[in-house]
Amino acid sequence: MSLVRLRSNPISYAAGRQAFQLNFLPRRGPRNGRMVVEKIWVEFSGTVTTPGGVTVVPRDIPTLFKLLEVRDAAGVRRNFTGVQAWIMGQHYLERRMPDLPATIPAAAGTAVTIRVPILFRYDAHAFDLRDYCMPVDDLLDGGLVAITMPAVSDIASTGGAITSITAATYQLIVECREDTDVQLYCRDAVDFINQSAAAALDLPVLDNALIDLFLHIAGTVGGGAVVTTVTDCTVPAYRIDALTRSQLKELYLAEHDAPRVLADGYVYNDVALPIITSQRDAKWKDHFRVEGSLIGRFTTSAAVGQFLFRYMTPKDPKIMGNTLAANNLGRDAVPKVKTAGKSAASVGPWGALGAMARWKLGRSA
Repeated sequence: MSLVRLRSNPISYAAGRQAFQLNFLPRRGPRNGRMVVEKIWVEFSGTVTTPGGVTVVPRDIPTLFKLLEVRDAAGVRRNFTGVQAWIMGQHYLERRMPDLPATIPAAAGTAVTIRVPILFRYDAHAFDLRDYCMPVDDLLDGGLVAITMPAVSDIASTGGAITSITAATYQLIVECREDTDVQLYCRDAVDFINQSAAAALDLPVLDNALIDLFLHIAGTVGGGAVVTTVTDCTVPAYRIDALTRSQLKELYLAEHDAPRVLADGYVYNDVALPIITSQRDAKWKDHFRVEGSLIGRFTTSAAVGQFLFRYMTPKDPKIMGNTLAANNLGRDAVPKVKTAGKSAASVGPWGALGAMARWKLGRSA
């Protein structure tokens, strides 16, 4: 199964939000199978100029991506800052995550290239490593990929503000493969929300299945404010009772590899706090469906932060209808749950999780 890498036209830097043109993505592959997205890399390439005494340290360089968005017809698939995208990349790619660029020095015009990953393939972190892939059809039929490019004042820098961003472009590199059958994949989303108060955990999961939850406090240099002033965390629904910050961090690092360059690590350097995270061998059926909101609390003197979270949603009727129509299948097509042993199973016995499972569609008898 070959992986195809496709490149968009570049967008010239100009502060503000802009959607990428996606007409470079083919709906069908050489065997007339559906093309499916596994990863999207968003690349910045340009010159960052700094005055005397001002530097940009590696963990702040992802602020060159103010906001990244991927949407389908049903809504958000990915919505996060460049730093938050890097946190999720380190969580899932671990030591395969690219190193951050070197510090941008003071009083210089420095050529910078950085690629931020947006993942739809999770390797060992799924029932099957492609459970959460996104068909190209879902992007082209009411979806988008957009970037909010930063103003100079949005770049986190040490010692003052940078001078300029010049001769800069943003570009997509999309990694795709061809499906040999018609599938409806698990639909996951990554998003962030502001805390209502520093000690509050009130996350509107809204009957979806929560996969990952991090606390991140943006707005300071070094990738964000350190979370060392969080004493402990309690989440009754997950039986988490006053686990200390160091316990959450160290037990996470025992399960997940730190980055190759330790100074790059957001969790390792206490800039992101893992609260609930998927194990390497977690299956889609293992994730906990949260009714309404997830409620918890922190003992903390930290500032108000943001929750970065990944969750799984039920299938969307409009996207299902589009898939059926595009593949000449009627609404009586028979869905079968894809399982690790490549055996088919009825959706019904899976209960509420059945609507979130990865389906293979076949024609009715």
